[in-house]
Amino acid sequence: DTHLWSDGTTNNSALVTGQHGPGLSVTVTDALGCINVGDAIPVTFHNVSVDLDDVHYHCTGESTIISPNSIDPNYIYNWSTPGDNTDGGLNTSTDGKHVVTALLKIGNIFCPAKDSTQLIPLNYPHLSIMGDTLACEGESLILEAVSSNTIMWSDGNASNENTVTESGTYFARASLTSNGKTCTTIDSISVRFDAFPEVIATPEINYCFEYDQNHTIFINTEGDNYEWPHSGSTAPIANVQEEGTYSVIIYDNEKCAVTQEVVVKEKCPILLYVPNAFSPNNDGINETFTVVGHNAVTFELTIFNRWGEVVFKSTDANTHWNGTIDGHQVQEDVYIWKAKVTGYDESYSYKIIEKTGTITLVR
Repeated sequence: DTHLWSDGTTNNSALVTGQHGPGLSVTVTDALGCINVGDAIPVTFHNVSVDLDDVHYHCTGESTIISPNSIDPNYIYNWSTPGDNTDGGLNTSTDGKHVVTALLKIGNIFCPAKDSTQLIPLNYPHLSIMGDTLACEGESLILEAVSSNTIMWSDGNASNENTVTESGTYFARASLTSNGKTCTTIDSISVRFDAFPEVIATPEINYCFEYDQNHTIFINTEGDNYEWPHSGSTAPIANVQEEGTYSVIIYDNEKCAVTQEVVVKEKCPILLYVPNAFSPNNDGINETFTVVGHNAVTFELTIFNRWGEVVFKSTDANTHWNGTIDGHQVQEDVYIWKAKVTGYDESYSYKIIEKTGTITLVR
């Protein structure tokens, strides 16, 4: 038998394409010359297409969805790279080439169409926040967002520098837009404003260094660190060797500090010594007379002759009577002295001593 198709081919089978319209017919001639003309075989062609943009952009490492420009619900979409298939699109963070195959199922066959795109990464903008993170209450801190891109702070400030006065965490956002895609970098910094130490006054400290050359003083003000400039002590206590005003620097942290002063007064008990005779005869022994008021705060000495006349008076314990009046020697006799001395007792209480006695002048 011979075959003649309507497109002129003579094979047992024929390839049908869209240009054949509804289909092909065949004429069969057998060995006896009998001819049989068959009906045209109807063929339906389905147009399957898929279209992707040539490139897609995403921020480096960020997942993005690549989708065909139009989605046909009758198609099945298969992607060449792994990822989540979302309504025909691909959720991926993998850079490079991605191929999609759209399949239309007709009976037991699938009609395919393919397209591809490139996923290109965009760099995130550089951003770092600089500045001190610790200050004291009532002060302010200047934070600087270091970036060449657009800045926005969490408190709405759009400049690179942000002045803050409260403790907390502050965020800055730097944005860079390229090829219609905006990539954003976020950085944060936590700052703290500490209170100054609350000073608790230390009462004036009384002490007699005749008991011990070292005396320990202390303060009640609480702090993290202490610094006594006179001794280098870093504790709330320090040793002193004499009376004076001592300063201590108290830190609540390395920045918030106050200076407190501690006053130390030396108050040793009054001791009196009164000789009963003196001899102003230029022999260098017992030439003068005074009431010795050891540790006296104030001193007053008055000497009288037997007729009650004042022959000597002084408020300076270092000024002694040399047995003269107006440069003239007085006679040998018994003279009356009266002393008033003030100072402190063993409990550091104010004390007044008033005494009267006699002194014999011999030559």
